[in-house]
Amino acid sequence: MNEKKLRESIINAMRHYIGAVVGNDLWREIIDTYNAKCRTDENKKRWGTRSLKMLDTYGWCATTTSAAASSTGLDVVVPVEMGVDELYNIAIRNHIWQPKGNGYGPQPADLIVFKWNTGNKAKPVQWHIGIIEEVHDGYYTTIEGNIGEPRQCGRKTRMISDPTFIGVISPLYCTISDGIDEVDEPNDKYEATANTLLYCGPTKYAPTCNIELDDGRGIRNYLYKGETVRVKQTSGVWAETIIEGEYTWYPWVQLKYLKKL
Repeated sequence: MNEKKLRESIINAMRHYIGAVVGNDLWREIIDTYNAKCRTDENKKRWGTRSLKMLDTYGWCATTTSAAASSTGLDVVVPVEMGVDELYNIAIRNHIWQPKGNGYGPQPADLIVFKWNTGNKAKPVQWHIGIIEEVHDGYYTTIEGNIGEPRQCGRKTRMISDPTFIGVISPLYCTISDGIDEVDEPNDKYEATANTLLYCGPTKYAPTCNIELDDGRGIRNYLYKGETVRVKQTSGVWAETIIEGEYTWYPWVQLKYLKKL
């Protein structure tokens, strides 16, 4: 399954939960899925997921995203936990936390995190989480559990400027993808809009390329602003490129730094 389909599968799992309301069968499915599939020895080892049982009286936004991950088998790359603050810490430890404003462009199937001060001495900070369904100009469409009254799972429109939005958890779906998402028109020309590192694979955790060029220009590890490339294929937010005039290697760059000509 390629990365696009992996992302779609967890979004579809969240869509399935739309309409869950505290006490109904769909809500019970979320709670039971968490208790049965998320608290496994594998997830305890992989993520540090706690053994705590999800109780009916607890908030369940993180339980919903976790149940969607485990029910689709994506808990190998999507952290699972019933506490949003715990998910936040897990994401930092595993280098998949993207704070708001760091230049990362959130994608569908990323987990969107909110945090705000309540003014309540007993619980001064409130956390919340959902999943991004669609990305738009200035806002996201999300699916979230434990929202509204009565407490339910549903869609929301979240503005990027929302001060309670603090960042996203960006699971590395590409690391378990067995295929590549093809571009609409392979070989179209693109221009680099900024200097950007060249990578050996479709993830920022892949080694950066350090290629010694044949023409004596030294080591090449950047695509420079204004250079043109052709895109062979894409994987999520990454593109495998052919740099004009250099046809013996195919480095990966982030698509956000490329503009179609």
